Amino acid sequence: MKKELLIFISIILLFSCEKEENINPEFTITGIWRVLNLTVTHEFGYIDPVSLNKIVTSGDTTDLTGTPTGDEYFQFYNDGVFSKFYYSNDSLVTVTHYIYDLNETTNDTIYWGSSDANIKYIITTLNLNNLHINTDYTFISQNGNVTEFERRRNHRQLIRANFP
Repeated sequence: MKKELLIFISIILLFSCEKEENINPEFTITGIWRVLNLTVTHEFGYIDPVSLNKIVTSGDTTDLTGTPTGDEYFQFYNDGVFSKFYYSNDSLVTVTHYIYDLNETTNDTIYWGSSDANIKYIITTLNLNNLHINTDYTFISQNGNVTEFERRRNHRQLIRANFP
């Protein structure tokens, strides 16, 4: 159990400390991108009422690359909207549209809804054909006297593409 916890903490530290500076301002996020790799990390726990620190009680990391659920595409438009498309066997299954704000100062953060939104995408790589995005968001809930949290972190590697 201690080895698993040490590995889990090491993975968390690796993702939280990693900061690539591969954003080329010559390239735009506008267009169609296909997700090549997706890694999802979940943490569950509670907030200590005295220290206000988050205490992780469980968690897992899952590599969803090549899962049989289908292909995920993102399309970014110039008007502040992006869409997620899910395909299965080259047939469109669902489309979801989002309004976003792109941080114009650093050009590296996409916020869902607005800049004070709880969910944000951090762009770590953007060039002609590659886009890497980290998503980090936390949900807080009350369970009696205990404040619980769920933190999700996703890392997506995308390439420019066309729809199937």
